[in-house]
Amino acid sequence: MINLLPPDYKRSMSLEEKLIITVIISAIVSAMIIGGSFHYRLVSANNLLEEQISMAEGRLNQINHQVREINYLERKIREAKEEIEARDDSLGRDLNWILVLDEFRRIVPEDSWVESFEVSNKVFNLRGYTLNQGSLNKIINNLRGSNSFEGIRLVSSNKRNVSYTGFREEETFYFEIVGRVADVRGGLL
Repeated sequence: MINLLPPDYKRSMSLEEKLIITVIISAIVSAMIIGGSFHYRLVSANNLLEEQISMAEGRLNQINHQVREINYLERKIREAKEEIEARDDSLGRDLNWILVLDEFRRIVPEDSWVESFEVSNKVFNLRGYTLNQGSLNKIINNLRGSNSFEGIRLVSSNKRNVSYTGFREEETFYFEIVGRVADVRGGLL
């Protein structure tokens, strides 16, 4: 059939064609709305999961830090226990240190002072100062007469000038004495 109508003349659509176009457009719009809604829910769920993962990673980092701290503290406790056991082994568990130190307090005269008192492998090393030679002799005699100390030996003694803040400079005798710590009941460790 030949169309004799001019080209700018448009034919009107039938009701059936309008209905089909409306259904197609409605289907496309519905699909876009449903797809957009589905996409929005996926993005929201993804953002929520990323937030939860971020929080979980932060908490995991805190837990890892706490685990490292706990491991460090456990190692320090283990080292301290080993050190205590080593000291107990070298000093003897039965030694009554309160009695030893109480007697030690009586051995050192008032015009003398102790710089250090170290005990290792049953041997003690006493370093300190005294104001005169007589006090040093008294310390040595007191140590030798004590039941808590044995094998007393003067390692060194020399004059030194000592001054502390707020006190005048004083000429003293620096001394170092070694010996063994004896069990208070009389036997050596």
